[in-house]
Amino acid sequence: MSWNPDDWQTRCMTLAAKYHNGASGFQEIPDSHQGDCGLEGFTTDGTAIGYQCYVPEEAAERSLSDRLIGKINASTLQMQNRKDDLGNLLGGVKLKRWSLLIPKEYFRDQKVIQHAAKKRTEAIAAWKLPFIADDFRIVVGYGAEFEDIAKLLKNVGLKRINLDDSLADTEATEEWKLAHLGELSALDEKLDKTKRPRKAIEMVRSELIKCAVIAQNSVAKVRVEDPEGWASIIQAKAEKGRALKQESALTTLLPSQFLEQVMNDYRRKLSELMPSL
Repeated sequence: MSWNPDDWQTRCMTLAAKYHNGASGFQEIPDSHQGDCGLEGFTTDGTAIGYQCYVPEEAAERSLSDRLIGKINASTLQMQNRKDDLGNLLGGVKLKRWSLLIPKEYFRDQKVIQHAAKKRTEAIAAWKLPFIADDFRIVVGYGAEFEDIAKLLKNVGLKRINLDDSLADTEATEEWKLAHLGELSALDEKLDKTKRPRKAIEMVRSELIKCAVIAQNSVAKVRVEDPEGWASIIQAKAEKGRALKQESALTTLLPSQFLEQVMNDYRRKLSELMPSL
């Protein structure tokens, strides 16, 4: 499975939070304001682990080991350069482990592990950071410690996940409209070109917005109840989006027929991925 960096981070942070007892044992660090200081989350349950997520870019001139080593260097340098900000975020937690989480298919190079050990020695001897413990380690892995919790959540996800109109209540719909003004403008332009009666246009517009809100909130609900199923859905959605560019250019079907075919294909794929949905 080829991971999108944002999806990989969301998956890892979701599982880490579940593994460390949620808000009582884990704190995610938002990276929307001036970066994440070399961490994307850390534990507050006594384990004192800092997590950083990374997906190596596919098309790159450097080798995989060089890219991973570069990420270790860049993130740990960020920790040093922004030590005051990071110290305030950690709030007294002294890190015993800095863990770089990468997708399992990239976990195959001993050179990276050796570099992590070297960097750990450097951290203790030279960094002089107040939030690093004496037994501090730098490790690289794919989150093997989360596998049991991932299986447990998947079993929970096998229970029926109901998606209904309640996911598109008035408040959620108004929030969605404010966040998608550009898309709504494009939609209105396209609907006006149909030359249908205004009442019919308003009905179609309302239904499309409702479907979009339900879809957005459904994905969020699945993410909480079945992170593994959520990851599969995100991947299927991205793959279908890429395939549509070619399919729409080559199809000989009428637009309404093509739309129905696309919807049926996508519905069938989601049913295979998540029978509980």
